[in-house]
Amino acid sequence: MLLVPTASSLFLFPLLRYVTYLIRRRNSLISRIWEIYVMNM
Repeated sequence: MLLVPTASSLFLFPLLRYVTYLIRRRNSLISRIWEIYVMNM
């Protein structure tokens, strides 16, 4: 996973964190699948 300090990545990273937080509140199984997806991105 390459972290490029661009405007798009600075916007996407907090967005991914927020979505991960929402999913974690709803379903732990979906949360784990999502985290694996994000880590492999």
